Amino acid sequence: MDVFAIRFRPWGVSRFSYHSMAGFLDKEVLPDDVFGSLGITLCNEISKAADDRSRVEVVNALLKRALDERNVPNDKLNKLIEAVNSGRSKGHEIAQVLGISERSFRRFWHDVVGIELRRFATLMRFHRAVSMIDAGHKLATVAAECGYSDQPHLARDIKTISGIPPTSLRRRLGADVYQSLYTDRPSPPWLPSH
Repeated sequence: MDVFAIRFRPWGVSRFSYHSMAGFLDKEVLPDDVFGSLGITLCNEISKAADDRSRVEVVNALLKRALDERNVPNDKLNKLIEAVNSGRSKGHEIAQVLGISERSFRRFWHDVVGIELRRFATLMRFHRAVSMIDAGHKLATVAAECGYSDQPHLARDIKTISGIPPTSLRRRLGADVYQSLYTDRPSPPWLPSH
């Protein structure tokens, strides 16, 4: 059995789907349930591709074309992404940027992202920490830079999310993890896109 997955930023799927992301959280869903005809096309084209590199190229091309065709400006979503990328992580701060009440923001966030803001912030902090660990930074430095209260807090979070302690994670990271196949992946949300 072959498995091929497409990983989106938390708000990424909402650029292709009109459904609430909260309805898909922790459920197995078919691509056409999320994307409609685009999902069917994705499945058909991925199954025809000869290897992973070809599959990635097919997905990139299809999703880029779908974005270009849709090209519907979503000011609220763009402001949401901008607020999150600027480091704001409190609901009331982001609601203020969007010009809506905190309650409306929570509903909007739930529909677009599908997970709680606190969980999202935890995952983004984790991803930033893993990037720094992969770059060879000391764990104490990673903890301080990523907003953990101390190194044991970092260790608990990493073990909870990844299932392995930071020292084991450091041994597993490196060139094998980020294969050249994926070098053109988008930058994480806390960094400007390249």
